Amino acid sequence: MSVTLHTTLGELKVEIFCEAVPKTAENFLALCASGYYDNCVWHRNIKGFMIQTGDPSGSGKGGQSIWGKPYEDEIRSTLKFNNRGILAMANSGPDTNKSQFFITYAKQPHLDGKYSVFGKAISYRSPAEASHVGRLRHRSDMPWAWLAALYRYHEHEKLYE
Repeated sequence: MSVTLHTTLGELKVEIFCEAVPKTAENFLALCASGYYDNCVWHRNIKGFMIQTGDPSGSGKGGQSIWGKPYEDEIRSTLKFNNRGILAMANSGPDTNKSQFFITYAKQPHLDGKYSVFGKAISYRSPAEASHVGRLRHRSDMPWAWLAALYRYHEHEKLYE
């Protein structure tokens, strides 16, 4: 299944690994379909590393899963941070997944086995393209241009059976 993230910097189409990580995919897709992520900001942006969103409060401290509580990790040895554009659930420790997720700007092998990878970018016309986000000014690791990070999701065609 693919999803397109629409931002003021363009579009990012991502493939969701529904079969490999069904619970994480279900959570992410249901949050997308419900409009939960609409107008969230990218509240964390670390140049060369990743950009993070999924907290409607914009503080980086909020968020909720579709079950109303954190859910367990779905870490698969076959899903690695081996390229830019990898999507994974952000967490505060083991089995604390809710709604926040991040997208990598480059390979991040030190994250393997620590976060639930659930997708990858398949089109780079958006904030996941480091050349765009790298031009934003930074204060700590927070994006300078908050309004440039508003987005909404739309579900697309199934990519595989």
